[in-house]
Amino acid sequence: MRNRPFVCRANEHPDWFHSRGADRGDRTGIIFIANNLHCEGRTIKLLLLRNATLKLEIRGRIVLIDPFFAPKGSRPSFTGRAPNPLVELPATPAEILDGVELVVVSHLHADHFDPVAQSLVPKYLPLVCQPGDEHKIRSFGFNDVMPLTKVVDWNGIRLQRREGSHGLGPVVRKMGPVMGFSIAAKDEPMVYWTGDTVLYPPVETTIRDTKPEVIIITPAERDGTAI
Repeated sequence: MRNRPFVCRANEHPDWFHSRGADRGDRTGIIFIANNLHCEGRTIKLLLLRNATLKLEIRGRIVLIDPFFAPKGSRPSFTGRAPNPLVELPATPAEILDGVELVVVSHLHADHFDPVAQSLVPKYLPLVCQPGDEHKIRSFGFNDVMPLTKVVDWNGIRLQRREGSHGLGPVVRKMGPVMGFSIAAKDEPMVYWTGDTVLYPPVETTIRDTKPEVIIITPAERDGTAI
């Protein structure tokens, strides 16, 4: 299974971003930039790096989501097909961390928060995680860990937990829990980051009830079929 990050604005054709970086046969590792993404006069900035790793600037604050800093091919394959990650980061970890003020870790799978990131992300940065992961993350040396049980308010930005599921049936027990979240601020577009989830009723309900202006998904491909 290969994660193929994609960003889309809800209900609109995604022609507002441009990409840079070499296309290596899949979308992993290409930077998708939505500088000055306008929604009725409001602006946010997105920098999608690799896998689910994303920098988001909202209300003048920079948030780093799911830092995965491992060099290309340095981790074993989950499926036994090829070492991970499949491509190098398009920027150095230091460049990615530049300006970051808040970190969000959706879950503790190594392709979302790997040992390299655990070592390099400054321990003083506030870090939001799903409930149940906070003790492990504190053991890495992080001092300001906030489990996202329902809502976290931080410097005028509100993060709200959203349900997600790695799959349906027995795979859920094997893969463990995961969360998505909405992020909103005054005079900014609402962003829904779905996380590692299949499209199932709680995701559909979140979209229907909250009507996000930006939806960020990390779809995957398995046996040549996008899911």
